[in-house]
Amino acid sequence: MSPNFLALDFGTSALHCMVADSQGRPLADCHTPIRYFTPEGESELTREFYPQEQLNAATRLIARTLSRANVAPSHVTAVGITGQRHGIVAIDDSGRELFVSPNVDLRAAFEGAVLQEELGESLYQTAGQFPAMLLAPAKLRWLQNNRPAERQRVKHVLTIAGWLALKLTGIPACEPSLASGVGLLHVPAVNRDNPTLTKMGIPLSLLPPLHTSGAVVGKVNPNVARRCGLPPGSPVTLAGADSSTGLVGMGLTRPGQSGLVAGWSATIQTLTHSPQPDPHAKAWFSPSPIPDRWISEANLGDAGNAHRWLKNLLLGPHATFSEADALATSAPVGSNGSLAYLGPAPLTAPEAGLNRGGLLFPTPLQYREPAHADTLRSFWESLAFAIKANLSTLERASNQTSPVLHLGGGMARSSLFAEILASVLARKVRRSPVSHVSLMGAVAAASVAAGLRSNLADAAEAFAPQWVDAEPDPSDALEYEDYYQQWKLLYHRVQHS
Repeated sequence: MSPNFLALDFGTSALHCMVADSQGRPLADCHTPIRYFTPEGESELTREFYPQEQLNAATRLIARTLSRANVAPSHVTAVGITGQRHGIVAIDDSGRELFVSPNVDLRAAFEGAVLQEELGESLYQTAGQFPAMLLAPAKLRWLQNNRPAERQRVKHVLTIAGWLALKLTGIPACEPSLASGVGLLHVPAVNRDNPTLTKMGIPLSLLPPLHTSGAVVGKVNPNVARRCGLPPGSPVTLAGADSSTGLVGMGLTRPGQSGLVAGWSATIQTLTHSPQPDPHAKAWFSPSPIPDRWISEANLGDAGNAHRWLKNLLLGPHATFSEADALATSAPVGSNGSLAYLGPAPLTAPEAGLNRGGLLFPTPLQYREPAHADTLRSFWESLAFAIKANLSTLERASNQTSPVLHLGGGMARSSLFAEILASVLARKVRRSPVSHVSLMGAVAAASVAAGLRSNLADAAEAFAPQWVDAEPDPSDALEYEDYYQQWKLLYHRVQHS
């Protein structure tokens, strides 16, 4: 029997599933949207999901993906799970969910500000992430301040991916890059021995054991197997946080390699030999799912969601990504003077906070009305400009510069974006034809859990995509340097107007 692997990614906007064969070739992938809500009486910054609803959606999604791949459940050899970084689920000793806080939940803004005031630089030096309101300690302090009875009943604090693994296996577990994403790891030492956690009042007893990516955290239990169609006893592994697992899915394993995972959000990451805190605290740092590797990261925030909004606004909700991209291709370099400010900015997203955005174009309109093609292309150019600005920050923080940027994620479906990015950066961009690179990273981890590969680095390199290269156009690169400077200048004027 040829082994097959199943990967799950509990992302920000959707739950994704993929089935791949023993060579890491995707056989089928499906997704289902995640429905968030604001509980009655809570702040408008609050977002939750119904755990049972998402678990039911996951079981249906697994069955649908297996059917589409034409793979019998008995042929699934192992399961790899990845997911959003800053979300947590707190459970009681019976496994019941007491508190659900995905990464779009901002209710702990006040508690995060207080923690930052109390701990200052030490919080960043140990957790490697910011702002504090995104991290589990701030969210647990909110729970203590607002629902103290429930806080007292918390048995384990899980990441979203860890919660999904628990539902499949019945065993609480975590993985270092996931633990880092929620601020529950001493990043330089890659362990829980973090005096800052003690200062924040979080006992180690709340934190499940750490397992490296590819290690078996448990096996699919029979009750779950019957519901979702997986074979009972299949090994399950936590692949890591979705963005860093995306580097694994792109086959990036060596220090100095850089990758852009551009999906709902966009992150630029560089692999390093050792943890690299940014002296100016403008870049995140975290452990890679690959042992003895670390990641320096600039997080740009919203990307795919902003593109979806623009596409729907201009072309209607039924227009496809490909249709929008084909139209954008017809506009020239510089988009006839149109500039977009719809998501990523020159500053990393956690530093920038809530900004003004919009579309700018030459007036008066009687000289030339901006076309839809101009506006759609201007989005790709603005995203490339934001990447250029943040890449400079990241290269200073990591003390490394890569001549090639690897591109994966949903935005990698656009060959136009890759071409624009190459000219804006004046360096080669290597685009993955498989957009779901986080799922591919989870497939690599599953192959290790199944014993097919000896370690995650070997699996990542064996399953690396066949890259499609985009080279910079020298003439376009010169033009883009002027447009980039104009884009940055107008960004700051808009923010301070």
